[in-house]
Amino acid sequence: MIKLQRSDIGWLLNEVAKTLDIPDTLFEDATSRYQAVGVWLGEGNSPLATLSPRIYPQGSFSLGTITRPADDSDDYDIDLVFELNLGKDKISQKQLKQMVGDRLKANDTYNKLLDPEGRRCWTIKYADSAQFHMDILPAIPDQSYRANLQFFGVSSELAETGIAITDNTLPGYEQIVSIWPRCNPKGYTAWFKSRMIAQ
Repeated sequence: MIKLQRSDIGWLLNEVAKTLDIPDTLFEDATSRYQAVGVWLGEGNSPLATLSPRIYPQGSFSLGTITRPADDSDDYDIDLVFELNLGKDKISQKQLKQMVGDRLKANDTYNKLLDPEGRRCWTIKYADSAQFHMDILPAIPDQSYRANLQFFGVSSELAETGIAITDNTLPGYEQIVSIWPRCNPKGYTAWFKSRMIAQ
């Protein structure tokens, strides 16, 4: 029986982690493509440009925990938030989602790559050679959610990024209402990374 030293186990785990992680070139390609989508959605002559648009990653892509698909027939899932500075008293979930979808469809390339509307997001499915697709989640700031998070003890720094999102299966999707689905991917990412710091 071979007895491994602690340093050998560390090296072995590091090598296994490398095989599971997204390759650097693919990460850089995905980053540049999502930034290009953000430019198209929210800059220049975009009708959304006046709404302080921001695009940012969420989920495993922002946490640094993205893993290689099980086989070559699958692709990486790049989850993004596209946030516009609007209040829930000004727009419905449906209107918000439609605004983002209409802008994506106005680009010949994105229009060809766009999947049918999803429950919460719009999906751009790149060619198989790219090995990834992007889920773009429309969102707006949610002040009441941010206040609730602070009430329950979340720091103001983490709470101030709470957002309202779209979901076409929920009641009120088509109306201007105060109750929207909500989440806080930026706050969660900041909290997660803070927990990774060696104590």
